[in-house]
Amino acid sequence: MTLLREETPPISASTLEAAALIKEARRLRRRRWLVGIAGVLLVVLAGAVGYVVSHSKSTKPSVTTATSQPSRNGAPVAGAIVTPRQPGKLAVGPNDDLYVIDGGRDEILRHLPNGTWRVVAGDGRQGFAGDGGPAIRAELRVGRWSGIAIARNGTVYFSDSGNDRVREVLPDGIIETVAGGGRLPLPDRVGEKVPALRAALPDPLGVALGPRGNLAIAASLVVSLDRARDLTWIAGSKQFVPWCRTCDIGEGNLYDADQLAYDGAGDLLVSSDDFPVGFGVAEVRVGGTIRDIGGVRGEGGEPPAISPGTHGSVVVAGMSGLYTIANGSREFRLVPHTFSATPGSSVLSKALGGWPPKPPRHYGQSFFGGDGIAESPSGVIYADASPFPFLAFYCIVELTPSGSAKALFES
Repeated sequence: MTLLREETPPISASTLEAAALIKEARRLRRRRWLVGIAGVLLVVLAGAVGYVVSHSKSTKPSVTTATSQPSRNGAPVAGAIVTPRQPGKLAVGPNDDLYVIDGGRDEILRHLPNGTWRVVAGDGRQGFAGDGGPAIRAELRVGRWSGIAIARNGTVYFSDSGNDRVREVLPDGIIETVAGGGRLPLPDRVGEKVPALRAALPDPLGVALGPRGNLAIAASLVVSLDRARDLTWIAGSKQFVPWCRTCDIGEGNLYDADQLAYDGAGDLLVSSDDFPVGFGVAEVRVGGTIRDIGGVRGEGGEPPAISPGTHGSVVVAGMSGLYTIANGSREFRLVPHTFSATPGSSVLSKALGGWPPKPPRHYGQSFFGGDGIAESPSGVIYADASPFPFLAFYCIVELTPSGSAKALFES
């Protein structure tokens, strides 16, 4: 420890005053010594406590009552059983389990066969922490437009939008950042590469797993994360060209990419509120060309939610209903509105349509959707609704190919 050299007290004309000043200087010096020693002891004590906590076999559970370490066999630890608050984007895992981004909890939840919801990532505290440790102990900043995608091996990829990062939850329950957190600008031309962990991701939204093992990320423009953990350009521009009919689509109208989904041909579908004129879906083809699929408004006038469907299709949730885009097609096909609500569920009846009684533009005749949508390999469609001018509740609906419908969650 290095102490600051104190200046010699000024010599007073009075001997008594000089003695008093010298005494006071010595008292201050002793006080500084004591404060310095106390600081060192506090640092040592904090380090010892941290060591004991990090190496303890059993720790005090958090508010989510989740264990703090992965199991010895590599299986993920069990998160807490909770109730969703503000569900957003949806995805289906390899075991047909439904995953949801919950912006109200700042957590990722998984729906279990017994009807309960279990935490997959997040400890309920908003922030950024936890990389390299159990995902259920991590701090997230996710919202209703944060994207999510599940790999075949069970790895969960999601956009931690509030932290300007994309993170993954591995099958053993460990969480890591895979892109973002740096300062380098995103690549905006063919062939340019940027190390993913050194790139700046401005509020990433949709994510989608590609057929070649890449992860597409929407962060205004669209980039691809490859196996070497580099980001390459797919589509879009850093320069905003609003509603440009004469310019190249790839340089203007994909400036504000939102949600992403690959179809069976490997083409990437992108929803945006700047394409083609206001709201719509674009298709980025394997060869690099971009074509207009059409316009569909999502919930509350936002871009529509899109997700991979069965047989290479893409499913779309919009204000006017649920749609599918067949593999290679440029047409929206409305999912027939023949679902019957479970008796006694007024919320489900409202979500499926018919309420309020035929307002302007007939919003009440179809599904109140747009927040999130997903389809399982067996053809079960999951969609959710959240509050906006015509609704005052959250609801996650399960629609089966047989026509039955039930609410997995309703607020």
